Amino acid sequence: MNKALWKEIEKFNLDFPLSEYGFSTRLAYENEWTEFFTQKAIEEYKKFMYLAAMSNQMVSPSEIVDIVWHQHLIFTESYKAFCSVLGKKIEHIPSTHNKEEKNKFLAAKNALKNFTKANLVYNLKNFGNLILLQKHFKLSNQKLR
Repeated sequence: MNKALWKEIEKFNLDFPLSEYGFSTRLAYENEWTEFFTQKAIEEYKKFMYLAAMSNQMVSPSEIVDIVWHQHLIFTESYKAFCSVLGKKIEHIPSTHNKEEKNKFLAAKNALKNFTKANLVYNLKNFGNLILLQKHFKLSNQKLR
C-alpha cells in the first residue's frame, strides 16, 4: 500500500471551495442521504479511487460509489485536482449494458475484488451494510413526511 498517496487522498476535501450548495450537500440532497451516509459514501469513493489509481486494469465501483463518482465529475475543477493527487486521470467508462460489454465489466468487478484482497482498503462487506443503512434512512425519512 502506498501510504503517502493514501494520506493525500484522505486529506483531499471534495467540499473545497466552500459554497452553500457544495459537493457533499448536493450529493446528500439529490440522493436523499443523511450527512453520515454521505460522508461514508465519500470515504468509500476515495478508497475506490485509490485502488483505481494503483491498478493497471479497469476496476468497476459499487452503485453507491458510482453515484459519488458521477457527482465528482460534475465538479470538474475538483475532479481534475483529485486526479492530480492520484497521479493519473481515472476515466469513467459507463456501461451501456450491451451483452458484448458484459465480460468487460464483469472482469472489472473481479479486478476490483482481487485488487482489494491484495490492498485491504476497500471493504465491500461494510459498504453493503451502508446500503442497508441507506434504505433504512430513506424509509425513516418517508415516515416523517
